[in-house]
Amino acid sequence: MPIPYQGPLFVGSSSAVQRTDSTPRSLNPRRLDIILDLELEYGVHAKRRNYCNWVDCGVFYSSISTWSVPSGASEVGGASGGQVGKYVFEDLSICAIMIAKIIDIFRIICYSNSTMSRKATIQKFICGEWVTIGQFESKGSSHQTAAYFEYDMDYAVTHIAEECPYARAGLRYPVNFELYKENNWPAFLLDLMPSGAGRRVWARRLGIKDDYSYDMELLLNGAGNAPGNIRILEAVIPPNSSPHPGFTQEEVISRKADFIEYAEEKGAIVAGATDVAGDAPKYMLVRDKNQRWHPDGALHEDEILDCWLVKFPRGKQNGDYTVLRNEAPYYEVARAFGLRVGKPLLFIDDCLFIPRFDRAPGTTFIRHGLETIASAMGKAEYGFTVSHRDVLEVIATYATDPQLEMNEYLRREVLNAALRNTDNHARNTAFLKTTDGRVGLSPLYDFAPMFLDPEGVARTTKWGREVEKSVGEPDWIAVCRMLESLYPGIKDLAECLFALAGPVHDLPVQMVNCGVEADVIDGVALRCIRISEGLYKLGKEFSL
Repeated sequence: MPIPYQGPLFVGSSSAVQRTDSTPRSLNPRRLDIILDLELEYGVHAKRRNYCNWVDCGVFYSSISTWSVPSGASEVGGASGGQVGKYVFEDLSICAIMIAKIIDIFRIICYSNSTMSRKATIQKFICGEWVTIGQFESKGSSHQTAAYFEYDMDYAVTHIAEECPYARAGLRYPVNFELYKENNWPAFLLDLMPSGAGRRVWARRLGIKDDYSYDMELLLNGAGNAPGNIRILEAVIPPNSSPHPGFTQEEVISRKADFIEYAEEKGAIVAGATDVAGDAPKYMLVRDKNQRWHPDGALHEDEILDCWLVKFPRGKQNGDYTVLRNEAPYYEVARAFGLRVGKPLLFIDDCLFIPRFDRAPGTTFIRHGLETIASAMGKAEYGFTVSHRDVLEVIATYATDPQLEMNEYLRREVLNAALRNTDNHARNTAFLKTTDGRVGLSPLYDFAPMFLDPEGVARTTKWGREVEKSVGEPDWIAVCRMLESLYPGIKDLAECLFALAGPVHDLPVQMVNCGVEADVIDGVALRCIRISEGLYKLGKEFSL
């Protein structure tokens, strides 16, 4: 029989813990021998720390109507932390209840003086429905403030034994009963928030300043339909019961970046279309089964034919239009180069239609998990510089097949260097977390001749001066030496890179075949020769 659990437990007096939520829930019992070693250390303020030293954790009542604090519990000021010792529980549901009791008491102690915190409910799309998986609480309004995250109790009970990264809200947060405390927001939340052009749209819509002090407002309003399979419940706007008839593709193209305002004037729900990152204006749209276009979030899943991202030039200068026109051909060059690329892009009259790879409409609508490398690194910030080795270490840590994914990343970086795509920051590479539990790099995205961008886009993921003495042209022998410890053998790595020497040399011809414009080819031809020469030199060094 399930063990009844009737809601959160709070300190009711100095000697008892009473339930305050009358809504009943059941935890399905699981036979599992588990040894708990809980190190619980949470702070109130820098001046004072509190903890409970549990001597006896054996108080259970089958009705769970009232809990008594064990007689050995005490509050101690000025200590650095406390340990709940090792206990063996055969029934995971009882284990969950015990941990819930401990965590709730600690939460009350830690949050007793908190009056400025704000909360958000985190949900995940699982087996065709949205499920609450955790709660987030921020001590302030900016992502740079301290915050707490914990998994929902029911979700944790179901998934704690799986050891599957797919089940996690973020790859750095294993499913457990812990209260995660961070100096900044958990980095995966920044993946959910609109940034760039999408953030500016939301700031105007909400009447707030476009700065970090309004991050919580942005999260609670603009993260209801983010890419991937995670959302913030408070930001969700459900589809209309009487759906809008939609728009033709010609209407989307003719209105360009103003399409969403036009759609809103025509009565369509548009909020979910702008929950997207990136500096260039872009919208998430879907087509219904009559091939009419709608802002994403306006339809129920069973009404969707396919899902798209529609992108527009970053600015109004000639270089902005050149970059956008050549993005689709650049993807085809990458496909011919052997990289992991999604379906072909469609460029029509300064509008770039990009099929989404994180959605799979069909008999069962699938949303794959999508988490940037920045999030997997724990970087809750924007515009930071990182080394390629650090990125590869993260890939080695979380990928289902580390060597396959590291090789894919290296091939992408060779092509980035050769074709001068400088927009290689850590949010432009992501893990795709599929429903079969696999974690690997997503298909390539935001791959374009960014060296032509009028504002100048500097690379923020680099090899380091010792390896890259000439900008954009790393010493591939030094790259192998740097990465040797990540591979079974340095020669395997050298072979992976040396195999690209010929294809890099032939890139200008391949670019012509794929429809890249002549001025763009001229801008990268010399770089292709130099990168190819460096790779051939690597082959000689390792006798390949």
